[in-house]
Amino acid sequence: MKIVQDYKIHSGLIPKEIKLPNLNEICRMLDLECYSWNRERIKTAIRVMGSTLCISEEAFYDKKNKKYINSGESFTLIKKWAFKGDVINGQKIDHGSIEFTDIVHNNLEQSYVKSLDFDLIKSFKSDIAPILYPHLSAIFNNFKSEQKYWEVAYRWLAQRLGITIQKHQSLRQQQLEDAHNELISSQYLKEVEWLPQGKIRYYFGEKAVRDKIFQVEQKTIFSQLNKKNDSKSKKEEIVTREANSEVSEEKLASNEEAQIAFLSMRMGLNLEITEDQLKKAGLSSLVELQEIAQKKGFVMREEIRV
Repeated sequence: MKIVQDYKIHSGLIPKEIKLPNLNEICRMLDLECYSWNRERIKTAIRVMGSTLCISEEAFYDKKNKKYINSGESFTLIKKWAFKGDVINGQKIDHGSIEFTDIVHNNLEQSYVKSLDFDLIKSFKSDIAPILYPHLSAIFNNFKSEQKYWEVAYRWLAQRLGITIQKHQSLRQQQLEDAHNELISSQYLKEVEWLPQGKIRYYFGEKAVRDKIFQVEQKTIFSQLNKKNDSKSKKEEIVTREANSEVSEEKLASNEEAQIAFLSMRMGLNLEITEDQLKKAGLSSLVELQEIAQKKGFVMREEIRV
C-alpha cells in the first residue's frame, strides 16, 4: 500500500503493473533485517495474497461501480506477481512486480483504500491493538465530520478481530484493556465507554481526526487528477493544450488548478518540485505556489502525513 501511495503522490495515477523494490529494500521498509529468511517470508506473504481465494457476502465494496460484491464468485487480491531473478518466458527478469485484481486496482484509483500509519502499528505492544486499529481506521474514515464516536456490539467486533468471545463484562473489558490503553495513549482514541447490552463506544482522538483530514485532502486532489487521466493520458492533454493556441482560458485554468493542488501536496510531503512542473502549473517560483495554495485552501502540513 505504501508503494501504491508513492506512485499516486509522484504521478497522480497507478499503473496496472506495479514495480516492486528489491527484497532488501522491502525488508528495510518493514524494519526487518535483510536476511535470506526475511526475504523468503516476504515472497511467501505475496504468494499467499495472490493464491488465497476470497468470497464476499456484501462485505467487499466496489467503489467504482458503487456496489457490494455478492456474486458467489471467488477472487484474489493479487492476480499476478513476480520477483527479481525469476525466469519468465525463458528470460530472467530484472525487477519484481505485482498486479492487483481489477476490483482492488479500481478501489485504489478511487482513493477508497485508506493508508494506515505503519509506525503506529509497530509501536503497539499488545496483541489486539494492531488488529483493532485498522478496523477503527476504516470505520472512522467513512464517518462524517460531525460524528464523534462509533458504537459497536462487542460480539460483532470480537468476531471481526478473531478473538475469543467472552461472556462476562469484566472479562471483556480485561481482554481489550491493553489495546484500548495503547490507542488512547497514542491519541488515536479519546475515550472508550462500555455500554449496557454488550456495546462499546469509541470516541475519536486527535490523531484520528488528523488522519481523516489528510485522507479527505488526498481524495480531493486525486479526484481532480483522475478526471484528467480518464479522457486522455495526462501528458497527452498537456501537449495538446500547449500545441493548440485556441484552447479556452476556462479549460486552461482548470488544468492549472489541478496542477497547483498536486504540487501543493508534493510540497507538504517535502518532495522535489521541478521548474517544468511549476511551468505547467503557470507558476514561476515555489513562493508563488505557496501563496496561491494558501489562498485556494490547499493544505500543506507535514504533521498530518500518515
